Amino acid sequence: MTLDALLLGAEDAEALDEWKDLLTAPDAAQRWQEAVDRREHIDHFAAAVIAHPWLAQTLSGLRELRRTLTPCEPGTLEAVLAPEWMSHVLGPETRPATRLATPRLGDVETVRLARGAILEIRPAPEQAEGFRVFYRSARSEGLLPRRRWRMEAGDAPVLLLGTSASDAKSLEAALEHATVLGGILLLEAAPAQK
Repeated sequence: MTLDALLLGAEDAEALDEWKDLLTAPDAAQRWQEAVDRREHIDHFAAAVIAHPWLAQTLSGLRELRRTLTPCEPGTLEAVLAPEWMSHVLGPETRPATRLATPRLGDVETVRLARGAILEIRPAPEQAEGFRVFYRSARSEGLLPRRRWRMEAGDAPVLLLGTSASDAKSLEAALEHATVLGGILLLEAAPAQK
């Protein structure tokens, strides 16, 4: 919290001492970079929620639902950067899936995904039975039968929710009658600069 305040330029009597402590710490550069990354993550998340009222409403409902859940360790589900569908046939080598997030029970993590990249939501083995993934975006919502999302221009933000609702046909039904195992808020990654 102190580093966040320093990043935002908050000035008070204790700030000078905090700066001295930071600058003399052996891991100062790492701590500063972590604070910058954390602040950037919070800012991107806040900008997406402010720009999309539907997202704010859905996340508010999830917050209420999360209060009824018992927190657990990460690993209820994972979001991975999936290889292309036919890469094992078309290429000599397969690229293993890269884990991007493992939200705790009922939590939502933010993932920045490049255009054309595919994100796949996978349940923990003990959650595999009845596992479903629903999506909501500014354009539409529904069930993702293959649990994959390909990021296209204009998609973001997209909220993906993994649930234990084996018979739910809609996101609302899943939220009413299931445990939300976790969610991913997809934002579009900035294009790589040349």
